[in-house]
Amino acid sequence: GLGESTGDIMGALTEAYVNEPAPYDTPDYTVGESVNLVGQGPIRYMYNPSTNGDPSCYSSSVPTMEEHAAAGPMNHWFYLLAEGTNPGGGKPNSPTCNNTTSTGIGIQQAGKVFYGGMLLKTSGMTYRKYRTATLKSAKTLDPTCGLFNKTKAAWDAVSVPVQTGDPTCTDTGNPDFSLALSPTSGTAKQGASATTTVTTAVTGGAAQSVTLSASNLPSGVTANFNPATVQAGGSSTLTLSASATAPVGTYSVTVTGTGTSATHTAQYSLTVSTTGTPPTGAPDISVTNVQAHLSQLQSIATQNGGNRRAGSAGYTASVAYVKGKLQAAGFTVSEQVCTSCQYRSNNLIADWPGGPADQVVMFGA
Repeated sequence: GLGESTGDIMGALTEAYVNEPAPYDTPDYTVGESVNLVGQGPIRYMYNPSTNGDPSCYSSSVPTMEEHAAAGPMNHWFYLLAEGTNPGGGKPNSPTCNNTTSTGIGIQQAGKVFYGGMLLKTSGMTYRKYRTATLKSAKTLDPTCGLFNKTKAAWDAVSVPVQTGDPTCTDTGNPDFSLALSPTSGTAKQGASATTTVTTAVTGGAAQSVTLSASNLPSGVTANFNPATVQAGGSSTLTLSASATAPVGTYSVTVTGTGTSATHTAQYSLTVSTTGTPPTGAPDISVTNVQAHLSQLQSIATQNGGNRRAGSAGYTASVAYVKGKLQAAGFTVSEQVCTSCQYRSNNLIADWPGGPADQVVMFGA
């Protein structure tokens, strides 16, 4: 069976290399279709040997089977390696024996893997020995393990079992890692702290040591990592502590992981809020400031036709003035269009950073 399969594989490789157009023998994965040897078209179908009664899957009975039929599992393996289960482009689908799906590596690469396995042949080759030989070939061709994993998956898909002599493959490419935060935002009141978990994962090569740091911290805020250095794949707790005098606001803190061969960053949105202690007694409102604001609003009206009616230029200028004062005081301010108003105009929505998320006060005129 292995000799028959070798001929079929070399035939498919030759057809692909010559790439004859119709009406000649175009590249495919069928055997004997042009000569119509027995008057029924192809004598073997590499993508699905069971089409004409040959086994698509390996079993203990295959080695003692009629040699042409016994080529089935090897032919099936080669098609899955080259084209995968659902190649598209007019090429036939190929069912697997373990109900897996795969993508192929192309017939040229598959041919290199198979030929490399042939160069490792010893006397008394079997399906099981070919599995081991082609895995060694794939590993030699591609030390990043891509071809190895595809070759292994194709053998698994035709039920040729794992062998004790099978090689293993570990990606020897450039070591790399990923960095993530959970959660990605939080609030620390003045005099308190917020925490987040920094997680790392190996994305290439071997694990490496990663040193953690934080930058773009606002004044009065300190960062502490526990631990400050992790092995890629490990995690750390970041504590951001705000002093009693840390300025209120929302800040983007950059968390950096520096490895031996790569550096990655993640962003954490930190909101510093007040302690939330309400003032006691009557508020101290500056009459002088109120008078100054009223004078400015009157000046805006005078400059815009004598009024600040909704929808007018005077109203728009007044909104801009009030918005600027609120922002200068530390509020986050947005505008909302009043679509139901007779004169369409904007209302202001002011949010005090760090205040209750379920309480929003809107001011309009």
